[in-house]
Amino acid sequence: MRGMRLLVKNDSQITIDIGLIEGYDSTDKTFSIHLLKTSRKAVCSIPAYMNGTITIGGSTVDRFTQSEIEGFIGEYAVVLNPATSPIILSVFEGD
Repeated sequence: MRGMRLLVKNDSQITIDIGLIEGYDSTDKTFSIHLLKTSRKAVCSIPAYMNGTITIGGSTVDRFTQSEIEGFIGEYAVVLNPATSPIILSVFEGD
């Protein structure tokens, strides 16, 4: 029983927060986010699914254009581990 308590005590807990995207830095490709649950600011890289290119009809295009990424300012993001190493899991619209 003592070993179980030790395992639970040392287990790192994954936390999730939702934040409002306040800005975008195009040189570093990062969003500045105001986290709602913890009331702190975070700077996160854009999600991996926004990076890279795709091929359509033989031509290569960006998955998201610069203006599309900037269009997410004012929207919400789900952030994993906001206190230690924040990572954006998803970006969504809020009404």
